[in-house]
Amino acid sequence: MRPTTISTHIPSPTSMFPVQTTSKSGASKDPLGCDYPNNRGCPVTHTEFNGKCFLISDTPIDFISGKLYCAHHCSLISEDFSSVIRQVIRFSREQLHDQSTSVYIGVQDKNQDGHFTWISSGSPAFPPQTPRQGKYCATLNIDSMRPTAVTCTEMYYVLCEAFYRS
Repeated sequence: MRPTTISTHIPSPTSMFPVQTTSKSGASKDPLGCDYPNNRGCPVTHTEFNGKCFLISDTPIDFISGKLYCAHHCSLISEDFSSVIRQVIRFSREQLHDQSTSVYIGVQDKNQDGHFTWISSGSPAFPPQTPRQGKYCATLNIDSMRPTAVTCTEMYYVLCEAFYRS
């Protein structure tokens, strides 16, 4: 059996930040309340790896709640992490403290059973799988670095990614 590979694309999260204000501390604050120190880099709640900003939810949640959690933290569910996959895996292990081996990523089969696509672009995320009646989401297993189809109501931590300001 061939290992499953994840294709990636670059989403355009810049549309998430249409207006910018400044807090009393001088940090940039976007409309969702995310602070960017000195209007650069990552929001204060995120960890930066090579120009990408990541955050893992505090508790396991379902996929829809995960999307809302990420949005509340000026992020999207992470989709483009191939260039920093090893750092993301290490970060995930450190953040989860062996509480889980999987995190939700921004993949669903909402248009056709078994055909998983990235939420933002709609492009294929990984090879089609056997349809399982119903709509599925995907997690990234941090031990095997492979995606796994799961029902969207299952509880997992969520990997969020925010826009990096240079």
